[in-house]
Amino acid sequence: MEPSTSEVAVVVIDKVKEASLRKKLNRLNDVQLFLLAEGESDVVDFVKEAIPHWQQIPVYRTNEIGKIISFFREKMKAATPKLNGLVLAGGKSLRLGTDKGKINWHGNEQRYYIAELLQKFCDEVFISLP
Repeated sequence: MEPSTSEVAVVVIDKVKEASLRKKLNRLNDVQLFLLAEGESDVVDFVKEAIPHWQQIPVYRTNEIGKIISFFREKMKAATPKLNGLVLAGGKSLRLGTDKGKINWHGNEQRYYIAELLQKFCDEVFISLP
């Protein structure tokens, strides 16, 4: 599904672009950040009127790079789905004659070794045993 073109996440307040911003007021339905261009001191009144909850939206200056990066990092973190790992450690091991998951692998049972590797990338790791 493609993102909606009617949603705007970031609005740059800049006198040079004021006319363009006025034309897009009806599409400002998902504003998540205001950026003030050099020389701007506040969100302009016509935007405040168009977005009733504007006070709850962060406002940064375009030269506040660290704050802007932190904002987007938090947004990306919140949008990242939880990832769980599952080690399937079952089977009859008929040919080997012993449980493969219990074989020593780098000083640990293979199933636990693999689970430890997954922990670096997953929120939770589970081992499925027969």
